[in-house]
Amino acid sequence: LEVHYYKGKYLFYSQWLYVLGFILVALGWLFPGSNGLHKAAIVGVLVPTALLIVGITLRCIIRERPPISTLYETVLFITACAVLVAMFIEYANRQRIALAMASFLGMAGMFLAFRYEMKEGVDTMPSLVAVLDTNFWLATHVTIINVGYAAGMLAGALAHIYIFSRFFKFKADNKEYYRSLTRMVYGVLCFGLLFSTVGTILGGIWANDSW
Repeated sequence: LEVHYYKGKYLFYSQWLYVLGFILVALGWLFPGSNGLHKAAIVGVLVPTALLIVGITLRCIIRERPPISTLYETVLFITACAVLVAMFIEYANRQRIALAMASFLGMAGMFLAFRYEMKEGVDTMPSLVAVLDTNFWLATHVTIINVGYAAGMLAGALAHIYIFSRFFKFKADNKEYYRSLTRMVYGVLCFGLLFSTVGTILGGIWANDSW
Protein backbone atom coordinates (compact mmCIF):
# COMPACT_ATOMS: atom_id res chain seq x y z
CA LEU A 1 0.00 0.00 0.00
CA GLU A 2 2.87 2.37 0.76
CA VAL A 3 4.42 1.64 -2.64
CA HIS A 4 1.03 2.36 -4.26
CA TYR A 5 0.79 5.63 -2.29
CA TYR A 6 4.15 6.87 -3.56
CA LYS A 7 3.61 5.67 -7.13
CA GLY A 8 0.12 7.20 -7.24
CA LYS A 9 1.50 10.72 -6.54
CA TYR A 10 -1.91 11.80 -5.25
CA LEU A 11 -0.56 14.86 -3.45
CA PHE A 12 1.64 15.89 -6.38
CA TYR A 13 -1.30 15.84 -8.80
CA SER A 14 -3.49 17.56 -6.19
CA GLN A 15 -1.00 20.44 -5.99
CA TRP A 16 -0.98 21.17 -9.72
CA LEU A 17 -4.70 20.59 -10.18
CA TYR A 18 -5.28 23.24 -7.50
CA VAL A 19 -3.20 25.59 -9.67
CA LEU A 20 -5.45 24.75 -12.61
CA GLY A 21 -8.51 25.29 -10.43
CA PHE A 22 -7.21 28.69 -9.34
CA ILE A 23 -6.69 29.69 -12.99
CA LEU A 24 -10.24 28.61 -13.83
CA VAL A 25 -11.61 30.62 -10.90
CA ALA A 26 -9.65 33.68 -12.06
CA LEU A 27 -11.06 33.28 -15.58
CA GLY A 28 -14.52 32.97 -14.06
CA TRP A 29 -14.07 36.37 -12.38
CA LEU A 30 -12.94 37.88 -15.70
CA PHE A 31 -15.97 36.42 -17.50
CA PRO A 32 -18.69 36.35 -14.81
CA GLY A 33 -21.44 35.47 -17.27
CA SER A 34 -19.92 32.12 -18.24
CA ASN A 35 -21.65 29.28 -16.38
CA GLY A 36 -19.38 26.79 -18.10
CA LEU A 37 -16.28 28.38 -16.59
CA HIS A 38 -17.94 28.48 -13.18
CA LYS A 39 -18.78 24.78 -13.30
CA ALA A 40 -15.28 23.96 -14.55
CA ALA A 41 -13.82 25.96 -11.64
CA ILE A 42 -15.91 23.98 -9.13
CA VAL A 43 -14.71 20.70 -10.66
CA GLY A 44 -11.18 22.14 -10.73
CA VAL A 45 -11.30 22.52 -6.95
CA LEU A 46 -13.22 19.36 -6.05
CA VAL A 47 -10.95 16.96 -7.99
CA PRO A 48 -7.66 17.96 -6.29
CA THR A 49 -9.48 18.03 -2.94
CA ALA A 50 -10.61 14.44 -3.53
CA LEU A 51 -7.03 13.46 -4.40
CA LEU A 52 -5.79 15.19 -1.24
CA ILE A 53 -8.33 13.32 0.90
CA VAL A 54 -7.35 10.01 -0.73
CA GLY A 55 -3.68 10.75 0.01
CA ILE A 56 -4.43 11.61 3.65
CA THR A 57 -6.58 8.48 4.03
CA LEU A 58 -3.86 6.21 2.60
CA ARG A 59 -1.33 7.71 5.01
CA CYS A 60 -3.70 6.98 7.91
CA ILE A 61 -4.13 3.35 6.84
CA ILE A 62 -0.40 2.83 6.24
CA ARG A 63 0.62 4.36 9.57
CA GLU A 64 -2.43 3.12 11.51
CA ARG A 65 -2.70 6.65 12.87
CA PRO A 66 -5.22 9.53 12.78
CA PRO A 67 -4.57 12.10 10.01
CA ILE A 68 -2.25 14.34 12.04
CA SER A 69 0.97 13.19 13.71
CA THR A 70 3.63 15.40 12.08
CA LEU A 71 3.89 19.02 10.93
CA TYR A 72 3.78 17.86 7.30
CA GLU A 73 0.50 16.02 7.89
CA THR A 74 -0.84 19.03 9.78
CA VAL A 75 -0.40 21.24 6.71
CA LEU A 76 -2.17 18.68 4.53
CA PHE A 77 -5.05 18.24 6.98
CA ILE A 78 -5.60 21.97 7.57
CA THR A 79 -5.54 22.59 3.82
CA ALA A 80 -8.18 19.91 3.21
CA CYS A 81 -10.41 21.21 6.04
CA ALA A 82 -10.16 24.85 4.93
CA VAL A 83 -11.06 23.92 1.34
CA LEU A 84 -14.00 21.74 2.40
CA VAL A 85 -15.44 24.47 4.65
CA ALA A 86 -14.98 27.04 1.87
CA MET A 87 -16.76 24.77 -0.62
CA PHE A 88 -19.64 24.32 1.82
CA ILE A 89 -19.94 28.11 2.08
CA GLU A 90 -19.89 28.35 -1.72
CA TYR A 91 -22.67 25.76 -1.89
CA ALA A 92 -24.70 27.83 0.59
CA ASN A 93 -24.37 31.32 -0.96
CA ARG A 94 -23.03 30.74 -4.51
CA GLN A 95 -21.24 34.10 -4.74
CA ARG A 96 -17.92 32.63 -5.97
CA ILE A 97 -16.01 34.34 -3.13
CA ALA A 98 -15.57 31.17 -1.06
CA LEU A 99 -14.77 29.23 -4.25
CA ALA A 100 -11.90 31.64 -4.96
CA MET A 101 -10.61 31.19 -1.40
CA ALA A 102 -10.89 27.40 -1.69
CA SER A 103 -8.72 27.34 -4.82
CA PHE A 104 -6.19 29.79 -3.38
CA LEU A 105 -5.86 28.09 0.02
CA GLY A 106 -5.66 24.65 -1.61
CA MET A 107 -2.87 25.78 -3.91
CA ALA A 108 -0.99 27.65 -1.16
CA GLY A 109 -1.34 24.80 1.34
CA MET A 110 -0.03 22.16 -1.06
CA PHE A 111 2.93 24.32 -2.09
CA LEU A 112 3.72 24.89 1.60
CA ALA A 113 3.58 21.14 2.29
CA PHE A 114 5.92 20.32 -0.59
CA ARG A 115 8.25 23.15 0.36
CA TYR A 116 8.43 21.79 3.91
CA GLU A 117 9.08 18.26 2.61
CA MET A 118 11.95 19.46 0.39
CA LYS A 119 13.45 21.68 3.09
CA GLU A 120 13.47 19.01 5.80
CA GLY A 121 14.51 16.20 3.45
CA VAL A 122 13.35 13.48 5.86
CA ASP A 123 10.85 10.65 5.85
CA THR A 124 7.34 12.08 6.23
CA MET A 125 6.17 8.90 7.96
CA PRO A 126 8.52 8.72 10.97
CA SER A 127 8.02 6.84 14.22
CA LEU A 128 6.19 8.97 16.76
CA VAL A 129 7.87 10.27 19.89
CA ALA A 130 6.64 8.53 23.03
CA VAL A 131 4.42 11.37 24.29
CA LEU A 132 2.43 11.41 21.02
CA ASP A 133 2.10 7.64 20.78
CA THR A 134 -1.63 7.55 21.53
CA ASN A 135 -4.21 7.22 18.80
CA PHE A 136 -7.06 8.32 21.08
CA TRP A 137 -5.67 11.79 21.79
CA LEU A 138 -4.36 12.22 18.26
CA ALA A 139 -7.86 11.46 16.98
CA THR A 140 -9.57 13.81 19.44
CA HIS A 141 -7.48 16.75 20.69
CA VAL A 142 -5.12 17.10 17.71
CA THR A 143 -7.73 16.56 14.99
CA ILE A 144 -10.39 18.77 16.58
CA ILE A 145 -8.09 21.69 17.35
CA ASN A 146 -6.64 21.62 13.83
CA VAL A 147 -10.14 21.87 12.38
CA GLY A 148 -10.41 25.05 14.45
CA TYR A 149 -7.08 26.29 13.07
CA ALA A 150 -8.27 25.61 9.51
CA ALA A 151 -11.43 27.63 10.13
CA GLY A 152 -9.37 30.46 11.62
CA MET A 153 -7.16 30.53 8.52
CA LEU A 154 -10.20 30.60 6.23
CA ALA A 155 -11.83 33.39 8.26
CA GLY A 156 -8.62 35.42 8.05
CA ALA A 157 -8.46 34.94 4.28
CA LEU A 158 -12.10 36.01 3.84
CA ALA A 159 -11.49 39.03 6.07
CA HIS A 160 -8.58 40.05 3.84
CA ILE A 161 -10.94 40.02 0.86
CA TYR A 162 -13.19 42.45 2.76
CA ILE A 163 -10.24 44.74 3.60
CA PHE A 164 -8.83 44.76 0.07
CA SER A 165 -12.30 45.26 -1.42
CA ARG A 166 -12.81 48.33 0.80
CA PHE A 167 -9.34 49.67 0.07
CA PHE A 168 -9.65 49.35 -3.70
CA LYS A 169 -13.37 50.33 -3.62
CA PHE A 170 -14.38 47.08 -5.30
CA LYS A 171 -18.20 46.98 -5.55
CA ALA A 172 -18.29 50.10 -3.39
CA ASP A 173 -22.03 50.59 -3.98
CA ASN A 174 -22.96 46.96 -3.35
CA LYS A 175 -23.79 46.80 0.36
CA GLU A 176 -25.04 43.22 0.08
CA TYR A 177 -21.58 42.10 -1.09
CA TYR A 178 -20.00 43.41 2.12
CA ARG A 179 -22.82 42.08 4.30
CA SER A 180 -22.31 38.65 2.75
CA LEU A 181 -18.56 38.77 3.42
CA THR A 182 -19.21 39.82 7.02
CA ARG A 183 -21.65 36.93 7.53
CA MET A 184 -19.13 34.48 6.06
CA VAL A 185 -16.31 35.68 8.33
CA TYR A 186 -18.56 35.63 11.40
CA GLY A 187 -19.93 32.15 10.63
CA VAL A 188 -16.49 30.64 10.01
CA LEU A 189 -15.12 32.28 13.18
CA CYS A 190 -17.94 30.78 15.25
CA PHE A 191 -17.25 27.37 13.70
CA GLY A 192 -13.53 27.72 14.42
CA LEU A 193 -14.08 28.99 17.97
CA LEU A 194 -16.19 25.94 18.82
CA PHE A 195 -13.58 23.45 17.61
CA SER A 196 -10.63 25.42 19.04
CA THR A 197 -12.28 25.64 22.47
CA VAL A 198 -13.15 21.94 22.62
CA GLY A 199 -9.70 21.03 21.28
CA THR A 200 -7.91 23.21 23.86
CA ILE A 201 -9.89 21.64 26.71
CA LEU A 202 -9.08 18.15 25.43
CA GLY A 203 -5.40 19.17 25.19
CA GLY A 204 -5.43 20.13 28.87
CA ILE A 205 -6.99 16.80 29.79
CA TRP A 206 -4.37 14.96 27.69
CA ALA A 207 -1.52 16.89 29.37
CA ASN A 208 -2.92 16.12 32.82
CA ASP A 209 -3.33 12.46 31.91
CA SER A 210 0.19 12.16 30.43
CA TRP A 211 2.25 14.29 32.82
